[in-house]
Amino acid sequence: SSDLQDLRGKAFQVSEDDYTRSITLRPLSGGATNEGKSGSLFYFSWDKRLIVKTVEAVEVPFFYSCLSDYHSHLLGEGAPFQVNGATASLLPRFLGFYSLKFPRQKVIRVVVMSNVLPHHLQLQEIYDLKGVIGEKRFVSNEERMAGTRVLKDRNMLSRQQKFHFEASVSSQILSVLKRDAVFLHER
Repeated sequence: SSDLQDLRGKAFQVSEDDYTRSITLRPLSGGATNEGKSGSLFYFSWDKRLIVKTVEAVEVPFFYSCLSDYHSHLLGEGAPFQVNGATASLLPRFLGFYSLKFPRQKVIRVVVMSNVLPHHLQLQEIYDLKGVIGEKRFVSNEERMAGTRVLKDRNMLSRQQKFHFEASVSSQILSVLKRDAVFLHER
């Protein structure tokens, strides 16, 4: 899609050459299912810059119905940018959306996203935040002991250790979060 190509270059500062090299130079790695309900498979590009996630057919119309608004949110009037020219938005960075068809196999749909975390970091905590604080949005100690690594919204709220930022950074983060939240709420 031209919207995604435009976003890659203008909102995310990813050149077409870098994108193509990351996704095609070597095979993807991974293929592990996530801990969520969807059962999606996650793959990484060889250089760990891209995440490729499988998508169910029922999600396709919603993705494309939101794409134009997503494009406007990230590049339109009032969109905040970082010093390097990339969007300041904290929303996922969708770079591509593809349908793959192999002989005698059903169609596989994938979304390609930018991996915003440096791959060499060992993450101590991982959260899947949905902006919902219902009963199911908490991972209990029993679930953690059973191997669940990805925490949820209520785990974030109950953290003993809080995040601390300089006032100017905190103000910028809150401004971007509010703008992103309004965008999501309107969808």
